[in-house]
Amino acid sequence: MDSYPERRDDEIEYLIDTFRASLNTKSKEADKFLVGVLQMEDVLVIVHSRKDPSLAEVENGLYSVRVILHPKNIIRADIIKRTKKGVLFGAFEYSKRLSKGHAKFWGIEPEDVGWESPGTIKLNIELDTFSFPILLPIEQDDLKELIDRGVISPTGKIQIGKDEGKITKVFIRNKAYDYKEFYDIFVIWTEKLNFYQREFMKIVPSQSNLEIYVTNLKYQYREDETYLYTVRESREEILFKKEHPNYTICFFTTTKPGIQPKRSFLMKLYNSIFNGNGDLIKIWHAGEETAVEPFKLGNLEIYNKVEIPEEIIEFSKDVLTQIQDAQSRKGKLLMEYMLCKVYSENIKNRHIRSMFEFMIDEILRKEIEYEFHHSGNLQKEDILEFKSADTLILRKPAKFAKERLVPTIKKYIEGPTKRYCIVYGIEDDFRIVPIQHLKNDMITEIEKIVNKQLSNENVKIHILPISHNGGVVLAVYIIPKYGGE
Repeated sequence: MDSYPERRDDEIEYLIDTFRASLNTKSKEADKFLVGVLQMEDVLVIVHSRKDPSLAEVENGLYSVRVILHPKNIIRADIIKRTKKGVLFGAFEYSKRLSKGHAKFWGIEPEDVGWESPGTIKLNIELDTFSFPILLPIEQDDLKELIDRGVISPTGKIQIGKDEGKITKVFIRNKAYDYKEFYDIFVIWTEKLNFYQREFMKIVPSQSNLEIYVTNLKYQYREDETYLYTVRESREEILFKKEHPNYTICFFTTTKPGIQPKRSFLMKLYNSIFNGNGDLIKIWHAGEETAVEPFKLGNLEIYNKVEIPEEIIEFSKDVLTQIQDAQSRKGKLLMEYMLCKVYSENIKNRHIRSMFEFMIDEILRKEIEYEFHHSGNLQKEDILEFKSADTLILRKPAKFAKERLVPTIKKYIEGPTKRYCIVYGIEDDFRIVPIQHLKNDMITEIEKIVNKQLSNENVKIHILPISHNGGVVLAVYIIPKYGGE
């Protein structure tokens, strides 16, 4: 910048080569990408852009500055600005994630970079001092703080250093809003959500205050899609109405004093996950942190920051596909139970986790019992293994656990064939022949021994006894463990 308006080609070439060297191989392809430098009196911009065939080239084969800096084409950029107080350095990535190569260009070690996305709300800002609009990604909480502090006005004016700009568009999930439209929606959303968060905190205190609840009622509150109710010994009373223009507001939790979703409400949530033709439902839980981008499971969208390992997300996609393709109602329910159990074991959000626990206790256990009390055989399913009743289960449950069940599970963990549920009491022709006279303490013993034997593996087992014709069928679930509480 010291030589401005003169240009030092050797230094510019060195700067471009250094920048290109930090890019990965694909990003260096000359027929697809450009690297350019824009030099001004107090500002230097290094830009990495796409060669967009829909935008015309200048006759001599050079792209114009406007084409290179067009918002449609720019991938990443670095801005160096000289001020009276010193030099400011800035980096931009369209993907909202600082790439490892880009970090190295600035001398930042990759392990020092927070790779999580900084936000999915993007502000399109126009400044009088800059010829091109700025696209600024921002977190929802940070945006609210700027609005509350007056840095951003209700009309879209924004103060950036000494410069005043104007927000012309706001992009949320790739949908563009005029600022006034966005502002009205955003204020309504956040104010309503803040109210529900405060109400939730009043109802569900911190763990240190749980001893104040002494009652015979398992759940002191209930909710449906529209209302939250307080539960008395013989009746329930409306506490308040839940309203929001975009979400179904949820309060359910198994944490004391307990907020139980009514069955009709729970069934809608359940169907949105497991019924391929179920309605799309957007929920937001008042006890969890808000997210702009939803966590999706089937046709259920959760607008909270759901903490769950990526491996479980990939696992659940495969299981959901198999559930949709299930050959029998019994098999479908067994797999649905498994998916809910996997989420309840691995998800860190205690209130979101309770949704899967409610589905297990209030829908799936009862539906499975009903199905096994009625006629109809199981059919072959890829992730289920059916076995006849093993005589060792009754005679020597500890030996059965160590010598039969553990080796079978390890075979499925380590081998190419994957099974996640072994059902004992099913013959080769898929007829149900249950285990007779099996006591609950035997089932508990088997589960305890197997989990001890598998303590070094990333799985645990859960045994579901299913009543049938005076005996039980044992569904032994192999639950992947990657996290959770």
